[in-house]
Amino acid sequence: MDLLGNLSIKEAKELITGEYLRGVRSDLETQRMKIILKSFEIDDLKINGICYFEAYGGIGYFPWNIPLFIAGYIAAILFPNIWFIEAFFDWIIILLNIIPHPTTVGYWKIIKPGPFSYGNVYVNGLLGEDNIIVKGGEYVKAITIGFTGIQIFWFAIGFCPFIAYKHFSKS
Repeated sequence: MDLLGNLSIKEAKELITGEYLRGVRSDLETQRMKIILKSFEIDDLKINGICYFEAYGGIGYFPWNIPLFIAGYIAAILFPNIWFIEAFFDWIIILLNIIPHPTTVGYWKIIKPGPFSYGNVYVNGLLGEDNIIVKGGEYVKAITIGFTGIQIFWFAIGFCPFIAYKHFSKS
């Protein structure tokens, strides 16, 4: 019985070091994904899989935060004289974002957080590495599936099985 199956010794070494997935396999996957994206007429959309994801800047919120935003808003309207009601819901949202947990779908809009700084998006996965600097007037929109990580104010770090993102610059 052959231990390597249909793999040559060279391919087995590449598989162990990770070069095999980045080589022929990723080229085929990249071409297939490009064909799929072209069929939907989506231009300049970058995709990656099984990747490390890091973002710094004004970051969008996850779907589980929406009910808390609504509850905090309604509580602030119903009890305008109790200042800590809205702050209570804000802290629950912050705590939920700090605890690492998977999401089904995350929607991100990363913008420059302040006048003296810049935003940043870094993705490193099976289909390569990308680092985007977000300056004034620019932003990155991203959709992650299965993001597991943390978000603390203007910083998010984690892993996801799939990400699609696009950099929108000033035009």
